[in-house]
Amino acid sequence: MTHLRYRGAANLLPPPVSHQAHPGRLTLSSAGRVVAAEAALLPLAEVFAHNLAVLTGHLVKMAAAEGEAGPGDVLLALDPALTGEQYTLEVGDRAVVRGGSYAGVCRGLAALAQSVVCRRLDRYIPGCRVADEPYAGFRALMVDVARQPHTLSGLKQLVVMCWYYRIAYLQLHLSDVEGFAFPSTAFPRLATAHALSLDQWRELEAFATVRGVTILPELDVPGHAGEGLKRLCPTHPRTGVQVINPVSERTFEVLDTLIGELCEVFRATPYFHLGADEVAYQGWAHCRDCARELKRLGLTDLRELYRRFIVRMNDVVRAHGKRMIVWEGFAAEGVTPIPPEVIVQFFDVMYLQPEEAMAQGHDIINASWGPLYVAGPHAASPVEMIHQWHPFLFGSCGLWETPDALDHAPALGATTAPGYFYHRPFPGTYFPRVRALPEYRDQMLGAMLCSWGLREDQELPLTRRRLPAMAERLWNPHEQRSYLDFVRRLDLHEERLELLLEDVLAADQAALPGMSPFVRSLRVSAVQSPAKLRDLAAPPEVPLLRRDFPEDFLDLHADFASAGRGVAYFACRLHCAEAMRLAVCLGYDGPVRVWLDGRPAFTDLLGSNPARADEADVPWEATAGEHEVVIALDAADGNACGVFLRFQRQDRPDLLPEILG
Repeated sequence: MTHLRYRGAANLLPPPVSHQAHPGRLTLSSAGRVVAAEAALLPLAEVFAHNLAVLTGHLVKMAAAEGEAGPGDVLLALDPALTGEQYTLEVGDRAVVRGGSYAGVCRGLAALAQSVVCRRLDRYIPGCRVADEPYAGFRALMVDVARQPHTLSGLKQLVVMCWYYRIAYLQLHLSDVEGFAFPSTAFPRLATAHALSLDQWRELEAFATVRGVTILPELDVPGHAGEGLKRLCPTHPRTGVQVINPVSERTFEVLDTLIGELCEVFRATPYFHLGADEVAYQGWAHCRDCARELKRLGLTDLRELYRRFIVRMNDVVRAHGKRMIVWEGFAAEGVTPIPPEVIVQFFDVMYLQPEEAMAQGHDIINASWGPLYVAGPHAASPVEMIHQWHPFLFGSCGLWETPDALDHAPALGATTAPGYFYHRPFPGTYFPRVRALPEYRDQMLGAMLCSWGLREDQELPLTRRRLPAMAERLWNPHEQRSYLDFVRRLDLHEERLELLLEDVLAADQAALPGMSPFVRSLRVSAVQSPAKLRDLAAPPEVPLLRRDFPEDFLDLHADFASAGRGVAYFACRLHCAEAMRLAVCLGYDGPVRVWLDGRPAFTDLLGSNPARADEADVPWEATAGEHEVVIALDAADGNACGVFLRFQRQDRPDLLPEILG
């Protein structure tokens, strides 16, 4: 593990409010314990003891216990003098983590984990005193599990990343036009094929809760409705527009039931997200129920039905003991007032202005396109832009095309009145903009990084550097550290976070049956060196980051846009429960060389096989056990290159239906 210039708590990410180094250290050894002062903290002590073992290369294996702590121990305790997520950390001959709540202790333990130093066979935590609390309480990552399949293991890894960078919430976008990812008991036909089981969702809830990360479910209605919800809550006559009936009693009965089922599984959250964005009102234009309701109310505007829907659903959500969040979607003006307890989450600052929402009593959350949306490799703001952002800047779509946009916005705290500080058109019809607000601390809950429509193999690569950048700005935005300092600290933590992520994957794989072939992971690296492909006689030893895949996912692909010139590597691991004959089906773009378990298996230095248009079939007699495939792609000309890979079992094709479920 990297330790160059490592200074323990001085390298915390996000940086603490107060930190003092002092002489001394806690030497970590298996003779020490992780001690819970209260029984409620014992599960957390067990998790942290395991994490310490992982971070120290399993050289330190502390036991979890209750009671008093002595030298060499780590003590976890609740402190009535602290509140919420406040925590203190003191490290000397022992480490003492005190929190104002269970979540506060979790934040302190994340800081302690970040402070571990591994040097040769020495494992220790430098002496320090930390007093810390977050600037914003709502710090969240959202993942879109409705549009793309996600595994339980992959979601657990996101939880671990949230815990490590002190992110409090993981929001699950569970429903959209493309899918419904929650298996309702009352409406079993509603869930689409990629939905996890109830037991899996409950396992995720328990996994997250013990780590102080709260799962926040989102049911997106009345717009963004897929065919299943439209069948349950139809307009009369039915519409081709993706909306449900906003006035039918049947609609509210269905949604009440679904929200009840979701709240029964996701119990820790104080919030429930209703979505409620981008409603296509034309879907209600010919609905007889809507026309009757408008006539009864003496109204003519379909948007009033939308406002009344939010009011009614707020009552439903409150009845289940939660507070409702909606995406921005209603205007400041309207006949029907929106209850002030409804939280408004801003994504485009188009339907409503943040200061208008706060003037009407709403708390707000910043989840603006610019720079907090990740919608793919080419629709995501640079990490540096996120690090330059602050919670009171609301940007629109397209800021990643204009990386100087935030340069025109005022520094944090310098704004005295709301206003647009950037509004430069670029070719096309869209105008990126940045709206800056003064620091309305009372009603600004925080912000959320939103990952939309990403495959699971894209999720971690595209969020694992952006999420800590947002976390830094939400935890302690007045700490003026440079972007280069942030990158230095982030690179240190990437290594230890990777250890924790791999541990999650290994634990979940150990519980799976030995079905085969089974793709365990995908490892991808950037261009490694200026070497030419023809000079490589064997696959080099290169650091490759792990990506997870569902059990039934046998097709892999990767695209490389080389920032330099050299060789890009694509690798994956395979597990075979028994000896078998496989065909490695390969499509590629550019010169390629393939090794199977380190042995040369295929070479095409002309690169004549176009990716996806045709395939090269490489036969492979695979023995039982773990195997690795390494593919080298020549990017020496600086152009993009890519590979498509599929495994086909040749000796027993009858097994594939069992594997694929």
